[in-house]
Amino acid sequence: MSTSLDSANALATLADTKLAVNLSTAADLTIDRQVRRLINGVSHQFNAHTGRKLKKRTLTEYYDGDGTALLNLDQYPIRSNSTGISVHVIDERQTFASDTDFGSTYKVAAADIDIREDEGQLQLRDAVFTKGRANVKVVYEAGFETTASSTNSEHLPNDLQEAFFEQVHFLWSRSSSNRIGLRSKSTATESENYAIEALPFTVRTALDSHRDQRFA
Repeated sequence: MSTSLDSANALATLADTKLAVNLSTAADLTIDRQVRRLINGVSHQFNAHTGRKLKKRTLTEYYDGDGTALLNLDQYPIRSNSTGISVHVIDERQTFASDTDFGSTYKVAAADIDIREDEGQLQLRDAVFTKGRANVKVVYEAGFETTASSTNSEHLPNDLQEAFFEQVHFLWSRSSSNRIGLRSKSTATESENYAIEALPFTVRTALDSHRDQRFA
């Protein structure tokens, strides 16, 4: 059975990962299936540890207005500019089953929105996010590109990318040597001990530096 890459979350391509893990880039059904499984698993592990959706994507989110002009979005860095982001603010939701309440009349003009990309924040210039339940709708792009291009300013930070490949390599090596879940192995002539850890220190350090601290 084939394993497909989780295109919404995968933080690297199969080819880039195999290269980083020192595997032949030639197609191999068994190895490719295993590497794709590791890419998917580590990508979700990184999302969970950081509390973020790291790969760039388009998001539609709803927020409770709190009567202030500042709104913290769930994901960052924000990649949409003021003309690419869509913000609607209504006084009160009539139905929660559809978006019919958010008509064009309630869309905030681009000129009235200040975007703090790295902080994941929106600031309205001449209005507030009216108090209400799920009465604010925001459609925007956020996250990092995961292509190998080093010239892309939106690319996954180098420390995260290196941590990703290190974690995949760590799990691949452990699996290949049959050490998963093994604390020690003894024979008549030798004894081996293996460290059991979910994340190597260097990987954990990189992830901790990118954790969402805004709501800690």
